[in-house]
Amino acid sequence: MNGEVSSYSMQRPFSRIVIHTIGAGFGESVVIELPDCSLGIVDPYCGRTVTEEDRDRFHPIIRFVMKDQFKDWPIRFVAITHPHLDHCRGAGHFLQHFSKRINELWVPECFSTSGTRLYLKALRKASRLDPHEEQVYAAPGTLLHEVKAIEEWMEQNENKYRHMNETSNFPVGARSSRVTMQFFAPVSRMTRKHSRAFSPLKEYSRSPELRAGQHCNPFDPSIFPSDINWNDLSMAFLVSWEQVKVLLCGDVETATWNVFSAHQAAASTEQDSWSPNLVKIGHHGSRSGIHESLLSCLGSDTIGVLTPFNRGRTDQRLPSPEGLDPYRSRVRDIYTSSRDACDRVGPWAPPEEHQPDQEEIDAECLTDDVREQMPEDNALQGAFSQSNQGLEAFLSGSNGLPAGVLSSSETAFGFSRSLHPYIRAAVLHRTLPSSTDDEESYRISVYIDSAGNVVKIVKGRRTGKLEQANT
Repeated sequence: MNGEVSSYSMQRPFSRIVIHTIGAGFGESVVIELPDCSLGIVDPYCGRTVTEEDRDRFHPIIRFVMKDQFKDWPIRFVAITHPHLDHCRGAGHFLQHFSKRINELWVPECFSTSGTRLYLKALRKASRLDPHEEQVYAAPGTLLHEVKAIEEWMEQNENKYRHMNETSNFPVGARSSRVTMQFFAPVSRMTRKHSRAFSPLKEYSRSPELRAGQHCNPFDPSIFPSDINWNDLSMAFLVSWEQVKVLLCGDVETATWNVFSAHQAAASTEQDSWSPNLVKIGHHGSRSGIHESLLSCLGSDTIGVLTPFNRGRTDQRLPSPEGLDPYRSRVRDIYTSSRDACDRVGPWAPPEEHQPDQEEIDAECLTDDVREQMPEDNALQGAFSQSNQGLEAFLSGSNGLPAGVLSSSETAFGFSRSLHPYIRAAVLHRTLPSSTDDEESYRISVYIDSAGNVVKIVKGRRTGKLEQANT
């Protein structure tokens, strides 16, 4: 628990806090180096399908936490903000891998409610997708699999998790350098709203028809909710230590900010008292992720950091100009964890010159290694041409693949699951970022001293800094 002394050796406390924001274009994680030589993890995302045997090789947040500098550090908390695949995918693997080092898991209440499980199970049985699964080209049951993995860990560690809401406020870490966590979301009103939406489904689950073997019909509006927005249940919280304030907004949207704003006004909170040194921009820089009550808290020295969302239609990709413009005039600088994925906003500062290390050179050899393992088949070998057009021509000739399906990483990712393993490897390698170095290439690290000064910002080679209008 938070107040317990970990069995891992305590090192000399630091006089700073470090916020590492990681995201390769789809997926978001935040790793916090706390001043008592411990870690806090928010959304340990992994974009690959990994096994128990290889997760320490391919799970980027596991790889990051396994660095020598962190090997003796306890993990004070793991926070999973909400059940969206770009935040919770891979969390179950992380929890299992570091189970003994984790002091506590923080989740919104929806992760352990029967309504959520019934909803996702009914979708899987009907081979139907949750709106979020559909947007990110996931297979039916993908979100259910991730939620079950998290809930299984909670069942195995009943005394190591807690549900968060807007009233949660408590200290974390060693007494000499204690950090305070103040939650703004999820708000109880939104939690109750979703609970009511699941009530007809829970009632149906107790019906004689279901016990007789009939399945829930996900198309029946009388029992099945149609307006579920998991972002309404996202966690958002303020990390405070000495003069440091870090605001992590999760994927909170307008409906939640409206409720928070009303609470804030009723409590007459002094907004200047928590003007943040760093804000993790909410909902990947979308228009729905901002609110005047949030913007009014920001200061001219605030650093903004965001992770993009590059799935769905072009007009659905984030950040959007409407979502970032309000920040431009209020914060000092805005950084993104993936410059190439921010194709709707700009301009971004020119990337710094980068010399590839041996790990990057090895990654470039991946396709060659796969090619050597392939059977002697000219048609299959042709699929590995240096352009997507060669692969597309091969698949079109054999399977009638619609023209242009490989024109973007999203469509390629969507159909690649059903392909021959060798072809699938080629598709994903050509169209998606490699996750073997996500924790380095797509990372923004902000170092803040106890006086609240940003003393250093370390940028991965694929990150970007937004050029402000006055520069």
